[in-house]
Amino acid sequence: MLERVGWLRVHLVLLVLVAVVPIAGFAVVDGLYRRAGDRYEAAGNVARAADLAAAEIARALEGMRQTLIVATHLSGVQAGGGGECSRQLGRLVGHSSLYVNMIVVAADGRVTCSGVPMRSPVQVADRVWFRRVVSARRFTVGTYTVERIGQRPVVPVAYPIFDAAGRLRGVVAAALSVDYLRDLAAVARIPPGGSILVIDDEGTILTRHPNPELWRGRSVPDEPLVARILAGREVAELDFQGADGVRRLHGVARVGVPEQMGSLFVSVGVPVAMAYEQANQAMARNLAGIAAVALVALLLAVGGGSVLLVRPIARVAAAARRMAAGDLDVRTGVRSHGEVGRLAAAFDDMAEALAARSAELRRARDFLDRLVATVPGMVFRIDPATLRFSYVSPGVRFLTGRTVEELALLGEGWLALIHPDDRTAFREAVGGLLRARAERGELTFRLRHADGGLRWILAPLQIEYDAGGAPAGAVGCAFDITERVQAEERVRAALSDAERANRAKSEFLSRVSHELRTPLGVAMGFAQLLEADSLSEEQRDAVGHIMEASGHLLELIDRVLDVARMETIGQSVSVGAVALGPVLQESLDHIRPMAARHDVALPDGPKGANGVLVVADARRLGQVFRSLLSNAVKFNRPGGRVEVVTSAPADGRVRVEVRDTGFGMAPEVAARLFVPFERGDAEARGIGGMGIRLALSRALVEAMGGRMGVESTPGQGSRFWVELHAAER
Repeated sequence: MLERVGWLRVHLVLLVLVAVVPIAGFAVVDGLYRRAGDRYEAAGNVARAADLAAAEIARALEGMRQTLIVATHLSGVQAGGGGECSRQLGRLVGHSSLYVNMIVVAADGRVTCSGVPMRSPVQVADRVWFRRVVSARRFTVGTYTVERIGQRPVVPVAYPIFDAAGRLRGVVAAALSVDYLRDLAAVARIPPGGSILVIDDEGTILTRHPNPELWRGRSVPDEPLVARILAGREVAELDFQGADGVRRLHGVARVGVPEQMGSLFVSVGVPVAMAYEQANQAMARNLAGIAAVALVALLLAVGGGSVLLVRPIARVAAAARRMAAGDLDVRTGVRSHGEVGRLAAAFDDMAEALAARSAELRRARDFLDRLVATVPGMVFRIDPATLRFSYVSPGVRFLTGRTVEELALLGEGWLALIHPDDRTAFREAVGGLLRARAERGELTFRLRHADGGLRWILAPLQIEYDAGGAPAGAVGCAFDITERVQAEERVRAALSDAERANRAKSEFLSRVSHELRTPLGVAMGFAQLLEADSLSEEQRDAVGHIMEASGHLLELIDRVLDVARMETIGQSVSVGAVALGPVLQESLDHIRPMAARHDVALPDGPKGANGVLVVADARRLGQVFRSLLSNAVKFNRPGGRVEVVTSAPADGRVRVEVRDTGFGMAPEVAARLFVPFERGDAEARGIGGMGIRLALSRALVEAMGGRMGVESTPGQGSRFWVELHAAER
């Protein structure tokens, strides 16, 4: 008896180990599979992020290329320098925050004209960009440099100037501010811990996030990642250890525009540890849980096996041998409360339940027959080799319109009821299940009903095999799924239509961006050329109208594209502590010329905003207030006024209200104001616009963690309010 107890304990321990080891192995394999999937996904994400950032820089370079082309036609530039040239370039520089300066350079490298005043003569013949544009005689992107007039870090871009005979007469160049590249982290949507690197084709860093000021201007052509980029090899699937000691997966994209000489490169990286973080945590949790369970199981098997299992099981085994000999009155006598006790109690109840169970089985069979008869389908048994039915439930009438007897008379001929296009596939599907020795399968086919129509049939199947492995039979159910198939076809058609519509929208937006922006930039450039010439007062007014209309159209294009990307607009917002007063003052100053034209009074400054800090994106917040102030002027009365009032509610928020004395609006009109392209009663009042600004403004405010709303009374004006979180000093 002691020997049996010892072996049972050993078997219990081995059983625990056999159960635990495969589970642990599965946990490890699952963790490795997750790591591989996470790495693949992270590599794809950084490649897409790099393409997105490169497209943003390319857009800026294309705009500068168009501007330089326009500049070559300016009268002052054609003259090769002078005061008129400097004034014309100065106006072009003032139209965009991208430019630090624009200059005209003679063929010998001497700067003859500058949009920013020069304190002393400047020579650029030794600059890389100048040598490149003179050699290539086409649009050129230079390398990182500190421009010699304003001593600011820039990336120069240049375009050659030719005389009437096609000879190079000089170069017009613009300096792209390196500070413009600092916002690429928001454009590329890099996650926390990620990095973004922009270099020129000599390996000099233009910006590197995080800590752009620390890295800007460093020449690192021998750094492994930079060397790979400059060598022109794909690195999206490789990881490198950066200067900060962090290994990252990198995606790389080259920045290029038509006819470009010189290149910039963008690399977006995400820490390798971040890509594996979730998979590693899941693996650790799984292994820890498995280890804890295994330890408890081993303790129970070794310590409690004898008392809780061995002795009671021995008594149950003895009772089982007596019952096998025919003694149905035998009882185990075990009265414990654990699993073994329940096993013994069940054994004791078994003899008494045998006769009752036989009667119960007969009643269950009768119930099953009645239940099968009510199923809205067909239950059947079939020989998988001959495909002849040995049993068919009365539900066959629901599927075929025929009785059980009529189907039995058909024998194997029932296969003729299957649609001819599905008949061969039906036989091959059954044969495939048998060759694979599958126990379960599912058949789908079309069956001809007695009324002449076709029905889609779904038939789950369970196959039985004998001891030799030959198919002994199969049981299954057949259901009419015609309505489901038709519904799925309608859903697929609807999804296809939706996908086509979405693709059409994306293609439309792409064409709008390319087909409208580029010619519009050229139109504005030639309007600037006209403005620089000697014009009559009437002609100057006409040119002014062209500039104003072109600027308005460019703004509308930007607004439409912003609304199309409204679901992801939060990823372009970078919040921090922002001084509210300067943002409001700048917005008021921006709107003053418009207010003067509409005879609407603006305050000298905002009330209560001095010294107030809010959590926001300064650039985006200014965009919101300019939109609200513009609406307050447009929807006001001649001689009306606008007020800007700041208050601090008790919930840690700052509230800014823009109040006007205009027409006001009814509640049902106010409720629709923040829906894209909803213009309220503006059209009835003859006020222009597309109904985009308010929808975009609310999306921006909510992306900054704030709220926005309106309160209005017809005939008494409106109050648009913005609430933002107060920032700590």
